[in-house]
Amino acid sequence: MRIALFATLTLVTGTVQGVCRNSTHSELRHFAFSCRDVARSAQSYLSEHGVSTFEKTRSEDISIVGREPEPVTAGSISNGRRKLRRCEDAQGDEVTDFKVYWTYADTRTVEQPAFGWWRIRLAHYTPSGEIMLASAGDEGCAVDFHLVFGAWGANLPIILPMDSQWGYASNGRLERGYLDGISAVLEQRKANPPNPSQQRP
Repeated sequence: MRIALFATLTLVTGTVQGVCRNSTHSELRHFAFSCRDVARSAQSYLSEHGVSTFEKTRSEDISIVGREPEPVTAGSISNGRRKLRRCEDAQGDEVTDFKVYWTYADTRTVEQPAFGWWRIRLAHYTPSGEIMLASAGDEGCAVDFHLVFGAWGANLPIILPMDSQWGYASNGRLERGYLDGISAVLEQRKANPPNPSQQRP
């Protein structure tokens, strides 16, 4: 079921990214840590901030596939589906639809509807994207991080509405905050390494 969910989310991610008119913005960062350590810290950090990830099977690259579901509890199921956690920025503040559009998105990357049409959004903006990791040997790990904020709704002409999907490429601000947070986690772990006797075999 997890594989099927990943395939579905990957299809949606690809569709939304394909709607962007221009190529996505990438945030580049170099870490003086192994790519394996960076990948583990990135996934843990993003999960804590409500961002769902999958690590690709043949590499350490990470796919961003939406919002993290809430833990399974009596109140976490609604209409047969698990509720989703709120997505937070690096400061722990909620990434609302308003903030996506006015703070984190490059709104120039979506083509506007033709004259006589207007767009109505019927879903929250959802983050998708990728963290690509490239080992630099003893030099550490090079990171390429980009996000797209996708939504669906309808394009409305004067008479008949039509289903629509679109996505705004990120302007890089959210990625920079996340990368700063991941860097801080790595430095903290370096300064306070876990006790080997407490680690699992």
